[in-house]
Formats: sequence, structure tokens, C-alpha cells
Amino acid sequence: MRRPGFSICERVFEFHNGRSLKSNDVVASIKHHLGEDTKSAAKGIVSQITEITTQGDGQVKMVLEGPNADFPYLMSDYHLGICPANDDGTIDTQSGLGTAGYKLESFDPGVRTYAVRNPNYWKSGRAHFDAIETLFVSDPGARENGLMSDELDVISSPNLATASRLGKRPGIDVFYTNGNQHCTLPMLNNVAPFGDNKR
Repeated sequence: MRRPGFSICERVFEFHNGRSLKSNDVVASIKHHLGEDTKSAAKGIVSQITEITTQGDGQVKMVLEGPNADFPYLMSDYHLGICPANDDGTIDTQSGLGTAGYKLESFDPGVRTYAVRNPNYWKSGRAHFDAIETLFVSDPGARENGLMSDELDVISSPNLATASRLGKRPGIDVFYTNGNQHCTLPMLNNVAPFGDNKR
């Protein structure tokens, strides 16, 4: 796949301000990561794009340096969110406009985020809450106390030493999940001294 193309369902995707997502939003968002001075974590993914163009409002065409069967999957990286395009070809990274299930109402970094349901969300049967308030509480004990006193509805990362006791309280459920992260130790075992199996 050297010339991937993507179609956009315009009537489906709508930014929080009511404007339809169009191909120029996609192109501008990807070009944002292609700039020479960019520090984007996605630069390694998009650097293989040699040409990107719109084909009307609903299609984006790209040309890659070479074939890459994984390219559509790589384009789903969380760093590659689509922002609204400005008239000058840049993107609006400051307004918080997106197409997600919740619209950003206020954001105070390290303190609080408040978002309300997007009535035009494209995934039916999702975005169940009217609003979500996320508070930054760095102390695990304070998080647990907030949960026990009904000041907080949900917490993450409880203290592992007390999580099992927390789950024994009426009205509190503790959910455990296995992580999907794993660490690898790549080694050159054919280079001295690691190639010597007797050591």
C-alpha cells in the first residue's frame, strides 16, 4: 500500500461547534506533525508521507515513500487526533473542539476538567453521562476518602495496600484488570562477552 486513501463520513463526524469534519481538517492535522521543527511523537509515523491532498470534502489521498501494509493501523495512533483546520492551513489546538462524546467546558491543568455530553455524538448508545468532572487528586489516601465520603464517584489507582479493604465497604466495588504492558530486554547475545554461554 503506497497510495492509501481515506474516506470521511461527513454527515457522521461533527465538531463540537456543529461544523462537519472535512478532508482539509485531516490534511491540516497530519501536516501539523510533518513540520521540519515539529517535536511530535507521531513524526515517525507520518514522516513516510511524501504527498497528502484532499479529493473534495470527503476524501484524503496520500503517497508514501514505499509500501506499508500497516499504515492504516498506524494512523489510529492517539497522537494523530484530528483538529479543526484554520483558514491559513494550521490547526486549532487551543479550543478543545473535537468529535468525541463529550465537549470540553473548562480545563484547569492539574486541577479540574469539566465536560458535557455531545448531543451530536456519532456513536449511538454511548456517552451516557450528562457531564463528567475530573479532579486531579494526587494523594491516594485523599482519593479513597473522597470515594468513601461520596464526594467522588470513581477513582483510579487506589493504594494497593488498602484496595482490598476498600472493596469490602458497602457500595464500593474495586475492579482489577491485567495490564497489557510488557517489557522486553533486547540483547546482542552474539557479541562478547554475552556470546559465551559458559559464563
